[in-house]
Amino acid sequence: MGYEEKISGGFGEKADMPQMRFMEITRDTPDCIVVQLAGHDRVHTHGAGSPEELRKWRLGGPIFNRTCYAMVEEGDRVHAAIYVQKAYRNVESDRDLHGNVRKILERPVRERNERPTHLVFYSISNLSDKKGVGQNLVVSLHEHLNREYTGALMTTLSPMRSFDKNMSAEECAAFMALPDVNKRRAVIAHLLAGTDLVQQFHMGNGARIGDIKFMAGDISGEGENARQHIVMGNYVYDNDPAVLKENAAQFAEVKRALRDANMDESVRREIVSEIIYSKISPTLLNDAQIERSITRCREVQNAPAEMKLRA
Repeated sequence: MGYEEKISGGFGEKADMPQMRFMEITRDTPDCIVVQLAGHDRVHTHGAGSPEELRKWRLGGPIFNRTCYAMVEEGDRVHAAIYVQKAYRNVESDRDLHGNVRKILERPVRERNERPTHLVFYSISNLSDKKGVGQNLVVSLHEHLNREYTGALMTTLSPMRSFDKNMSAEECAAFMALPDVNKRRAVIAHLLAGTDLVQQFHMGNGARIGDIKFMAGDISGEGENARQHIVMGNYVYDNDPAVLKENAAQFAEVKRALRDANMDESVRREIVSEIIYSKISPTLLNDAQIERSITRCREVQNAPAEMKLRA
């Protein structure tokens, strides 16, 4: 069935799940497990409709350029899965991270047994409501990949649905017509609020914001799914668990501030934005023409005229 191990803990927080095991799901994994993944990717639909599609487009293994890892309970029940693309190009800065799900999934899985430069978590699927499963899957995957591909960067490609969920089609088109620097500044202003749920998950695990990509999601689905990925984010997981633990501890202050109904709004905004700003890649700030200073962070966050979209 591929690589398996018991789940033991998280980035600084013990999360004992002895009934769970971490495993790699490959093209050789039995149907009783693979069939549970079919039709359950709510982020990107392409190549996930059936066991046959999954084996063609998503499931490879150690000697392939694409694979999948999961948390599985006794009895072979899959609770969560992460699909991983192995990328091979040189990475000189965060802007070089792989940033397009369509380009990942437009070609079938193929053998490629060379060493990857970075590993892209391009989709995470929860198949149950069991609390803590997703976080433990990320932790276990981080530990495994650090052993298997020492020094390779780990990054996500995550949709930012909260950014455009209230935009009309015309407003989305107007946003995409803006210069890239303006688009990046608008998304950074949104991220500084700290309210995006996917952002909270990854930054809560200790990841930082590496880069922003536009129109880079899988749009093979119908209806809403065809236009919900106008913005994708690369959240980067440092190879050092101690760095992730420290980042997670700092982001816990963001969560506390967002939950505190008695906190003055200006104080809350300052706490949240300053912590998040410190976790944004210098390359991204440079591409958005934002100086790396807290003062500039506040200017960006409080510049509605510059950030508003115009039809």
